[in-house]
Amino acid sequence: RTKEGLVTAKLAGKQIGRKQGVEVVTKKSLEKKQIILKHSKEFNGSLNDAEVMALTGLSRNTFYKYKRQLKDSIK
Repeated sequence: RTKEGLVTAKLAGKQIGRKQGVEVVTKKSLEKKQIILKHSKEFNGSLNDAEVMALTGLSRNTFYKYKRQLKDSIK
């Protein structure tokens, strides 16, 4: 039944799931990205990646995702 509903909605032109390429912005992500920009060696700070991860309390994957997003936005 679920698959039927998805197929019917798709045929009716409905968007299923999130739109591709849309980035969710939260208060947490904005705050943590500012800390990364201020302290990371990659952005002229004085701390290495492990130290910035400990400072922000972010997991490894989230930290590198935010760092990649910051690099892409600077280019």
